[in-house]
Amino acid sequence: MADSRIKVKMNKSKNGWFYETTLFHQELNKRKSFKDKKKKIVQMMAEKQMQQWDEQYKVQSTNKIKRAIQSEEKIQKQQAKKAIEQKKNELKEATVRKNKELKKYWNKLNNIFTIDFGITIDQVWDIIFKRNKLHIDSPSKPNYKVIPEKLDRKKYDDHYKTQVTIFTSSKKKKEIIEMIEYKYHKDLKRYNALVNEIEDYNAALSDDYSKELYTYEKEKERHQAYLESLKNDIIEHPKKSIEMFYHTFLELLEFSSDFPFNYELEYSEESKILAINYELPTLKEIRLVKEYKHLITKNEINEVFYSNRDIKKKYDTLIYSIIIKLLYELYDIEYTNLIEAVHINGFVITKDPRNGKEITPCILSLQTKREEVLDLNLLHVDPAACFRSLKGVAASSFSQMTPVKPLMNLNMTDSRFTEGYGVVDEINQDNNLAMMHWQDFENLIREIFEKEFSTNGGEVKITQGSRDGGVDAVAYDPDPIRGGKMIIQAKRYTNVVGVSAVRDLYGTVQHEGANKGILVTTSNYGPDAYNFAKDKPITLLDGSNLLSLLEKHGYKATIDIKEAKKHFKENL
Repeated sequence: MADSRIKVKMNKSKNGWFYETTLFHQELNKRKSFKDKKKKIVQMMAEKQMQQWDEQYKVQSTNKIKRAIQSEEKIQKQQAKKAIEQKKNELKEATVRKNKELKKYWNKLNNIFTIDFGITIDQVWDIIFKRNKLHIDSPSKPNYKVIPEKLDRKKYDDHYKTQVTIFTSSKKKKEIIEMIEYKYHKDLKRYNALVNEIEDYNAALSDDYSKELYTYEKEKERHQAYLESLKNDIIEHPKKSIEMFYHTFLELLEFSSDFPFNYELEYSEESKILAINYELPTLKEIRLVKEYKHLITKNEINEVFYSNRDIKKKYDTLIYSIIIKLLYELYDIEYTNLIEAVHINGFVITKDPRNGKEITPCILSLQTKREEVLDLNLLHVDPAACFRSLKGVAASSFSQMTPVKPLMNLNMTDSRFTEGYGVVDEINQDNNLAMMHWQDFENLIREIFEKEFSTNGGEVKITQGSRDGGVDAVAYDPDPIRGGKMIIQAKRYTNVVGVSAVRDLYGTVQHEGANKGILVTTSNYGPDAYNFAKDKPITLLDGSNLLSLLEKHGYKATIDIKEAKKHFKENL
């Protein structure tokens, strides 16, 4: 088949006619001409040349592709090598960084005695004051209605002028004047009525505002007096003040963010002992890694763990150090000389290997006096030896979680407690709880919460008649870590419970050093009450919640606020 790229032409010269063609290979950019008297020879030479050029181009193209592939493979190998090297460097840097963090972590745990918490008495009270700040805003100024402008008599007279011309008869003029006078006095009467209505409305607003402002100022004064009494309450009511102070102080003693942070405390005025149940970390909360190693052959970071022997030793030392440092800080804050001794029971939350259930064994117990702890030179003591010298009781090895008997349990007695009496078994669906005697209602709340807490071995005590406010009942959950003391207040109300009742409960919870507060009412709560309680250890139970709680334990009753209001009104 003829090559379409070859075009043979016939030309004439002095010697006669001849054939010629000029070839051009675009890919090789080569050019060549052929001449001969015979067309066939020119065609043959051109085809041969084109064939040579095509073969030459094919070879060049093949070599070019090979070189491109080889170059790409080389680049890929270089990139892969670079990526491997980069990963090695990253892992190397990560290993160094992780080891630095690990060293810092263990330096802190190995030197707990040198931690400077830097907590002052003023800092503790600042936190207490902030938590007890007044959570109500001052009342907003009333949005008074504006009295409209007075009527302009001149406008009425001008209107008369537009109605009268030189052609208006006297009779007509008189009629127009009478009509305008009538309209003016009618509008004036309507204007005066409107002014009186607005003035009465504004006066009512002003009166309400004055009452709200008075209430706010009184509440502000009461609250300020309450805050000032917190610090000054140490002599007359040392139990409340000391428990509140040290409860807040303990919150600031963080040994590690990895450790649990649960505790409860109680102060005895008679013995002047501050008793604390304190949750200690288990091995699960401690990093058991000794160091990180970069394995170059596998290009990965490997964790090197402490031996079991080292782990047990480190864990025992850590637990002893936490307890002794805790004691030292409690005495060193020197808030009051009303604490002669501190007792600590150290608990852990773990699983019973026999049944897999959660348990909270006490693994150490220690009672000390101020002078024997403050005389310690913590920089030169052995934690375990120091604990033993203070006559502490502990398991032989903390890693085994072997329980020990506490030297002292937190005392849950209170002189305010009084004997309760049964109510709940007497109620039925015909009983309107909102009409109960206040004392019967408080006993009802004690009984139903006693049933609620009894499944965990809890106890609920009712206090001496409070009628409205104060501590109506105190619940104790025996779980040493998650349980504790709860304040329960009962409000047999027919009106909406305002924020002041919730705020008073929160203040009582703080005063009592309790873990939680529960407010129960037959009515409902206002939005301010819910807003105040949302970020605090306060639970609000309204009438429907109370009925549900009763039904949960097999009792039925009703709450009819309208009927109760009518009853109390008739019996005033």
